Amino acid sequence: MTTYEYWGGLGVFVGLVMGVVGIVPLGILASIFHADWTSTIFLAIGLVLTYGARSFAMWLAIKTDQEEPVVAARVDTVSARDRVTQSGSDVASVSLLPEDYEIENDTPQDAVQDSEQAQRSDWEVVAGYYPDLDPIYADLRTISPNLALAFRATLL
Repeated sequence: MTTYEYWGGLGVFVGLVMGVVGIVPLGILASIFHADWTSTIFLAIGLVLTYGARSFAMWLAIKTDQEEPVVAARVDTVSARDRVTQSGSDVASVSLLPEDYEIENDTPQDAVQDSEQAQRSDWEVVAGYYPDLDPIYADLRTISPNLALAFRATLL
């Protein structure tokens, strides 16, 4: 808008169609030549934020690519430790949590149990369509009954 306001259609044409400089830098130049310092500052900040976000995304992508072998090695370790056993056509689910895994919880169990009872019939319908949700719910319940309840409530 700044480019169009100060330099008209020719400035927009040069900024968009010619593609040599770009419309935002032309808007910064136009606002400088017309002593519109507020527009100059806002456009410059927008330009810095845009290219800063692009640079950060590129840095993050490069860093992720460098760490990919480490992540793959960890996944292989978990897969080797927690194999899924197959019996016929049924697949037995394996939990990644140890059997003796417990976390202290200060939440009154009655409130959680009452909420679970209220959702039980709806949960059975959902679990009938998606049977893999029950082991996930059981793992979450091992970590925290509140977390498991929030999981169920979100799905329902």
